[in-house]
Amino acid sequence: MKKQKTREKFTQYYELLDAFKEDGCPICTKLQKGNRLYLDSLLYEHVNDPPLRTHLRSSMGFCHRHSQQAIELGDRFGLSIIYEDLLSGVLASSERDESPPNSTGMCPACVQEHVTEENVLQVTLNFLDEPEFQDGLRNAQPFCLNHSNKLIGLEKRKDRRAALLRSQCEKLRSLHHNLKEFIRKHDHRYQHEKIGEDEAISWRRAIQYFVGTS
Repeated sequence: MKKQKTREKFTQYYELLDAFKEDGCPICTKLQKGNRLYLDSLLYEHVNDPPLRTHLRSSMGFCHRHSQQAIELGDRFGLSIIYEDLLSGVLASSERDESPPNSTGMCPACVQEHVTEENVLQVTLNFLDEPEFQDGLRNAQPFCLNHSNKLIGLEKRKDRRAALLRSQCEKLRSLHHNLKEFIRKHDHRYQHEKIGEDEAISWRRAIQYFVGTS
């Protein structure tokens, strides 16, 4: 058990510390990077794997969000192989005067993301009391509403749950203040006041809090 915890700290722990330094929800940031690595590996090395091809046929390819991420990676050849296969299936159904097949499974990238999310949430709770982790978390942006609720729901200890809520509340108060200042300084009476850096991006951070960091 101790060995497992050490291995987790070596990978997920330090990746989360890096995510604390970036803008937006740290867990969303970690998942977004994980998605890109997964899709990049899939498109470069695994497009012809029979189990994956079967999965993609059941899900009718990637979901909208992961399709966009795959497009951004720029591997046109890998995507062409996947979607040529899917189009062949749809065309075959149409030529038999049958309705095109519907999706009957979850996007493989969504499946992978779900597994990674559960792991990252647990690692966050495992190391919540470590000073280095607390320092990183203190300077990070708030967790998005979704991941904040999941962390609080998973935490069994009342004192640690309360600490998580206090931390989030402090960050949200700061965000709310910056957002109100951004609005106030657009009033013609206060337009002579300079808009601060955190105030200027507070509207985007507020949206990210509710919908996650994409």
